[in-house]
Amino acid sequence: MRAVLKAVAAPEKIYVRETTGRYTHWRWASGWLTQLVFFGLPWLNWHERQLVLFDLAARKFYFFGIVLWPQDLMSNAIEQRLSPRHIRQRILRPRVLIYASLLAAMIAALVGSLIMRVPPKLDVSRDRGALLREAGVGMI
Repeated sequence: MRAVLKAVAAPEKIYVRETTGRYTHWRWASGWLTQLVFFGLPWLNWHERQLVLFDLAARKFYFFGIVLWPQDLMSNAIEQRLSPRHIRQRILRPRVLIYASLLAAMIAALVGSLIMRVPPKLDVSRDRGALLREAGVGMI
């Protein structure tokens, strides 16, 4: 006994459902706010200069009247943030040590479970027959 399947008509078009709710409103508000900041800041003036200006040709950055040079940013980071004393103070905090030990324990558990895992056993039965047959116009 053969099962005969008739061709299925094309499904209706799928449309995206309109979403509502608190997070949707927050997403729209944050999107509009970031767009206003991105497109609005260059139009605002501060002491006869743009409020935020990246002058790439002159390699200067203007923020609220402060002129920053790229080398100033690097020297500030190197002098204050990357000193050995500062690194020791930031790394040797209890919270950082606890998180590091938890991360090390999770990595050790993952490696241990990968090493001790049993390989899966599969039983594959091969079928040489065709999966379907076309029996006529639009019939499978």
